[in-house]
Amino acid sequence: MNALTGQLKPEVNGKIIHVCALAPKTYRFIYVDAETLEVKCQTRCKGISHTPEAYDAFDDCVASNPEEAIEHYEIHQNKEDMSGADIRERKYFFFNQANELMVTDKIPGLAFPKLLTGELRMELLWGGMERNLDYSNLETISIAPTYKTRTIYKTPWWQSNKRIYKSNHGAFDYAYPPGHKDLVPQE
Repeated sequence: MNALTGQLKPEVNGKIIHVCALAPKTYRFIYVDAETLEVKCQTRCKGISHTPEAYDAFDDCVASNPEEAIEHYEIHQNKEDMSGADIRERKYFFFNQANELMVTDKIPGLAFPKLLTGELRMELLWGGMERNLDYSNLETISIAPTYKTRTIYKTPWWQSNKRIYKSNHGAFDYAYPPGHKDLVPQE
């Protein structure tokens, strides 16, 4: 496991039963906790803010207030006034192929394979700060709350759906760009 995650010490105390790697440094693994025997999920997403602690692998993670999150998402999309943005907010928007929406507080463990196959796409909406630090004009310097979005689909090989998806319907699912078979883990 340490070779997969690049960690110097084990990340989990238990038996890993499934790994799903969407892209380099973006993966989810499900494991059975050695102490509690609960099935847990651990997520790593470079560039996508997420909860660092393990959580129930079968939790659907539905957002506590999805209507408010959708309103904030629309404010961001329409470039409206975001002066009331909550910088602590973090919501995940999952769209299926029919463009139906599900809003969650965390990335559900069971959503990862659907992201890999293209059944779902995901956008993260989070509260942040917009900084204008142009020191040449001190009157325009400002820091204001805002909403930002991020997705994993920025790389051209992911956007164009030109990735090779491998699933042996076993313990490991992954995708890689054409010509990069060297990224494929040894099974």
